[in-house]
Amino acid sequence: MGQLIRTMTERGKFVLAILHDMDFVARYFERVIVMAGGKVISDGPGEKIFYEKDTLTKARLEPPHITRLCEILGYEGRFLTTEDIRKIRQE
Repeated sequence: MGQLIRTMTERGKFVLAILHDMDFVARYFERVIVMAGGKVISDGPGEKIFYEKDTLTKARLEPPHITRLCEILGYEGRFLTTEDIRKIRQE
């Protein structure tokens, strides 16, 4: 499913999905729209949205597992996937 989303996006297609799996969202979608109570409460890139704790709490969502892990470990920066961690290790 993820590869299909990537392929469609690369071909310039708009892909809309309603999901609660934030790990999947972080990996395959650049733009994230958060809704609560039938209203949009935040809209933007995952790097921004997944660090808005109040927004996620209102929507009853949790950030991606990697985001939480890196926060607990005290990593500085924005991490959404394991690829993000690999990037800093290569620098």
